[in-house]
Amino acid sequence: MTTNDRDFDQLFSLVTEMRKVMIDIKNDMETRFDKMESRFSEMDKRFDDMKNDMDKRFDEMKEEHVVMNRRIGNLETAQLETNARLSKVEDSQMKTAAALTAIADAIKERTK
Repeated sequence: MTTNDRDFDQLFSLVTEMRKVMIDIKNDMETRFDKMESRFSEMDKRFDDMKNDMDKRFDEMKEEHVVMNRRIGNLETAQLETNARLSKVEDSQMKTAAALTAIADAIKERTK
């Protein structure tokens, strides 16, 4: 073999090996990208699940908030009714006290 043929064979062999290495690197990169894509898909699924769970919790909280508002409204109504009754009781006590004072005054006048 001549030197040119030997040089060509070496160059061809080197280029062939380099091509194999580049193909291996490309395949390895594709595998890594596929793994990354699957991880991102898993993360997306987890985030979707978390979002759905949070939406459910918020809906439950809204329902509980409505119930609590209704209960608070009922308590406020009951408090207003109690205040009205207390006012009536106070008025009747004042009338009773005034009546008793008038009776006491009348008895004092008769006993003089």
